[in-house]
Amino acid sequence: MNGKYILIGHEPKPIDDLFAWGMWFETANRHVADDYIYGVRISTVFLGLDHNYDEWAIEPLLFETMVFGGIWDQYQTRYPTWKEAEEGHAHWKHSVIYYLLDQVPPRGRRSRSMFGVRNHK
Repeated sequence: MNGKYILIGHEPKPIDDLFAWGMWFETANRHVADDYIYGVRISTVFLGLDHNYDEWAIEPLLFETMVFGGIWDQYQTRYPTWKEAEEGHAHWKHSVIYYLLDQVPPRGRRSRSMFGVRNHK
């Protein structure tokens, strides 16, 4: 196997034909999730290539979450399945939200509502 994959639904399938893979890759929607939270982007995508470079690895790493901006700028995590990629994306999203909420002064001029959280009276 040459490490190239396409998605059928949410399931990665290996493909040997480089031309067919390239055609699919060029037009496919490979996003699992994409969020912007107060200047921080969390993006999770299907990579289309196995990024597991461990020669003894059992599962290919085909999905990646990256964080752009904030304290975790350029952090990445890779996963073998769509489901694990969704879970990983949710983890990073919650980590960014909780970090940003922790940075808000309790009675400052900035409101928690700017992060999508309402203040309760």
